[in-house]
Amino acid sequence: FTVRAPKQVPPGEYRAELTVRGSGMEPVSVPVTIRVLPFTLPERTKLRAIFDLRFGPGGAFGSGVNSPEGQRRWLRFMAAHRLGTDGIQPPPKFSYKDGKVTMDATEFDQTAHFCFDELGMNVSYTPQFFYMFGWAYPPKKLFGLEPFTPEWTGAFKQAYQLFVDHLREKGWHDKFVYYISDEPHFQHEFVVEQMKKLCALIHEVDPTIPIYSSTWRHCPGWDDALDLWGIGQYGCFPVAEMERLEKAGKHMWFTCDGQMATDTPYLATERMLPYYCF
Repeated sequence: FTVRAPKQVPPGEYRAELTVRGSGMEPVSVPVTIRVLPFTLPERTKLRAIFDLRFGPGGAFGSGVNSPEGQRRWLRFMAAHRLGTDGIQPPPKFSYKDGKVTMDATEFDQTAHFCFDELGMNVSYTPQFFYMFGWAYPPKKLFGLEPFTPEWTGAFKQAYQLFVDHLREKGWHDKFVYYISDEPHFQHEFVVEQMKKLCALIHEVDPTIPIYSSTWRHCPGWDDALDLWGIGQYGCFPVAEMERLEKAGKHMWFTCDGQMATDTPYLATERMLPYYCF
């Protein structure tokens, strides 16, 4: 259970008794001590934390709540714990015909309004449409077009321009981070080069939405390409490089493999991430 203290409550210890009742059982009373700390959390948090809200077996939507209201229950739960979501679902629908891209964001807007304007979430990734590659794969095709051809480049620039212009119109432009790649294998020179080329293209359309990749480690070739580095929290990204990149105006997030599970208590380092941020 969760206990919430109103802002005006003086700090100190408060005691209560919790009684649990159920069919076919005797009531069970549990003493509870609540310690209210001498500070008040802000209405809107500045710390950004994105947790994935996933479909399928083992995911939130695999437990009988695969519905719009089921989704909203989970989003409310996440927002109450000051988390952002990995994606606004459903995403905008992009279409391509005769060299022209169009976008339908009707359903996307409904969820985005709920997340940002009603729940007060402060961050989400750009839609999966704009995710470019993972590991050592080449950039993906768009509308069946081959990467980096003039047609592909033109279609991408149109789609991304439509999206960022729409965000500005709605007042959500500062809520998004461009998630470009998961764990890119930068030991391959072609991966280093394609990342630089993609980042330059993205920045050409909009230089203000930060480009993020969960690199875990540092790749010097991307110092001027990525805006937001997803770093491993266990020492694989040198602190001196973090400090140097921060001085150059870059930012750091901790990235993890979702191991902060209640049934694995010895995975302590990832439970320490808020402390590391502090």
